[in-house]
Amino acid sequence: MHSAGVLPGGTFVMVCNSTSGTVPSGNPFHEVLINLRLNTIIADFSLPYRVSETTTAADVPVGECEYHWIDSVRHLNNITLRKYRKNATPKAPASHEQERNRLATNYVVRIKRYEIQGRNLLENNSYVDVNVPLSELKSYGHAAIMKKLNEEFPLGVVFDHTAGTGNMLIRFVRGQRFRIELEGVQGNRIRYAYDQTGMYRKYGDNWEPVGTPKKEESCRMVAGNYDENVYGWLHQNFGQSSLTTIARPTAKEVIDWQKLALARARRYPNAASLPIASLLTTVAAAIRQIDPQAGIVLVGCWANGSWLSRIESENLESFGSAANLNTFRTLNKKVTGRSGYSDIDLLIDSDEAITPEMIRVTSGYAISMFRGKKDAQKGMGL
Repeated sequence: MHSAGVLPGGTFVMVCNSTSGTVPSGNPFHEVLINLRLNTIIADFSLPYRVSETTTAADVPVGECEYHWIDSVRHLNNITLRKYRKNATPKAPASHEQERNRLATNYVVRIKRYEIQGRNLLENNSYVDVNVPLSELKSYGHAAIMKKLNEEFPLGVVFDHTAGTGNMLIRFVRGQRFRIELEGVQGNRIRYAYDQTGMYRKYGDNWEPVGTPKKEESCRMVAGNYDENVYGWLHQNFGQSSLTTIARPTAKEVIDWQKLALARARRYPNAASLPIASLLTTVAAAIRQIDPQAGIVLVGCWANGSWLSRIESENLESFGSAANLNTFRTLNKKVTGRSGYSDIDLLIDSDEAITPEMIRVTSGYAISMFRGKKDAQKGMGL
């Protein structure tokens, strides 16, 4: 009857009087409500999206990620221990911050952006300042900061801390996206950002990761009670895709693929002989700018002879004929499931947590880095 008023995939909502009771005489709709019978429809409307059965809070999966806070424990200790100089003394000048009066008794965090699933929690404000009394910061450390953040944004993510460290915990609904950009009002006002992928520091116009970027699946699950109704709904609406037959390689095809890869590995016995030799030299130099003592080993496709270059002439030259190249491509797809050009995989033996994002090299290839001992895996030294 109402289908014409609901968009495809939308939801039609009917509001009814489902309970009986006394209507206060002061209610402006008293005369109308007292005459309603039980289950009388009093309103209807449509929503442009699907509304599923409401879940209880216990059904919502909650993720918990751990991050460094923008200021170290040492820095916060210095703030609480120092005597803030609002005015100059014979021995020292006055503090130079514009917010001198407030900073004399508060640690201030300025929130410049706060979004969850595209919803702006700052509303019409360009920023929101969160003031933490220094007396509370001195007594409770990072926990005092998290408490004030939660009080300021009671409908946002949950901020917490890891006891005994300077680390912060953020709890959020798993699968949802959030971004929080903030800076300290005291000092140099470097802007930082937190989201479900990690912590970032603004450098010029770019955002650089602080530490190793995290994947959401690496965040700890802290809630999500089992409910058979929820899992029944999950299977019904997000069940497994239909089965599709795949072309499994035969034992002979695997052997043929190994022979082709091995022959090419013998033709290119070290990194200097590979078509990407100059690129590898540049990448290795960039890594050693971070750690001059880093051990670097090329592993994976480029080390075992099963690589495919972005430049077709290099692929053709490495196999000697188009027939051999095409045979390898067909077998490679069956054996490894890969059909595109190969990534560059590097094993890094270093005390530094070096990531591809730290290497300012334009390569045209995806670069993966793994920490480990340089002799832990067979490969080519760089």
